[in-house]
Amino acid sequence: MALSPSEILLEIYNKLKEFAIKGETPVKSLVLSLFVYAVKQFFKENIYSCPVQNYLVYGNLFIYGPAVVLFCLSLLISESFWRFTTGGCCCRRVIWSKSRKSIYLAILPPFVWLILAFADAHFYVCAQLGPFESAKAAANSSSALEKAKLKFSNARTHSQIISWVLLLSLMVIATIVLTVDRCCSKFGSKIIRQDEFDEIEANYAMKLYNERIKPLAEERAKTSVDQLFQAYKDEKPGEICEIATAAEDYLLTVYPKHASVGSCVSPPSTDHRSSKFKELFKKRGKNVEDDEVGLTESGPQQHYTSIN
Repeated sequence: MALSPSEILLEIYNKLKEFAIKGETPVKSLVLSLFVYAVKQFFKENIYSCPVQNYLVYGNLFIYGPAVVLFCLSLLISESFWRFTTGGCCCRRVIWSKSRKSIYLAILPPFVWLILAFADAHFYVCAQLGPFESAKAAANSSSALEKAKLKFSNARTHSQIISWVLLLSLMVIATIVLTVDRCCSKFGSKIIRQDEFDEIEANYAMKLYNERIKPLAEERAKTSVDQLFQAYKDEKPGEICEIATAAEDYLLTVYPKHASVGSCVSPPSTDHRSSKFKELFKKRGKNVEDDEVGLTESGPQQHYTSIN
């Protein structure tokens, strides 16, 4: 039976997805390399213009600045790197064994940028000699112009030599590092080792914990909001601004990290509103879930830590 176009596209997508999962690092490397090349072309055609003054600083910034930015961005957007490094100062050997692939991958974009920048030669020639138009205008004879052309040609040659040296160095160093890393690593057996077992257990435990804790949080939130609306169910429609302000005060007190101030202008506080506001906290009291859930502060967010 012939496949429909949609089935063919779905099959191609599944094959590509399977290939991307199996070859995660090569695919990421290819995508990053193409991205770096596109950035270089954009800089060259839309931003870069060698100045007459301060050309040394300008050219070197375009050579080395993007390399530093790409390295930092590669680490910042690497989810696996931060997952393995956050809060693990006591297990640096384990952290390195887990995050080294992310670090290797983060080094690749800066090197690709440097290789492409030196191969293109425009940035290096600008940093060494400045714009060619200035040298051409300063040449007062044909021989001086030929010397200037030869000088710029030699600078381009030097830049391309540096590019080849960087490329060869990257390949040799990568081969040595990966070979040593594979030699020092344990044999890739299909049997689950102790550290892999612990990781599987921890991931599954956290998954079950999050699934169990979410309904408790939702139930507490529902109870708080129900009490709020129950307290003001008899209010007149014209007092909606006062009700909204009271709701803001209540939610800001109950959830100080997440509540925000609305656009409604706060009216003067009344005894009627204050008394209802106090009654809400008396009704809320201590929820049953508070006895079941233990909390601890960990970093910028609050995390649940135990269930009795």
